[in-house]
Amino acid sequence: MLKGTILLDAVPVENVHVLNKSRNTGTISDQYGKFALHIQLGDTLTISAIQIRPEQLVINDEIYKRKTIDVHLISADY
Repeated sequence: MLKGTILLDAVPVENVHVLNKSRNTGTISDQYGKFALHIQLGDTLTISAIQIRPEQLVINDEIYKRKTIDVHLISADY
């Protein structure tokens, strides 16, 4: 299980979609930017919301062993 926090300009962001494309599972960040998702080494996560630029993250050894991550996002240029 990977636990993480979604941040935009160091502020937690809620309602961000975190999808594990490798496992066809997903979740949404809570009001504190927190999420939890089952992962395996090598899985690809897609992180997206209307107000942010979509990001992809591949689960490497470091992330897999730590089981926690802070995801720092960039505002979308719409």
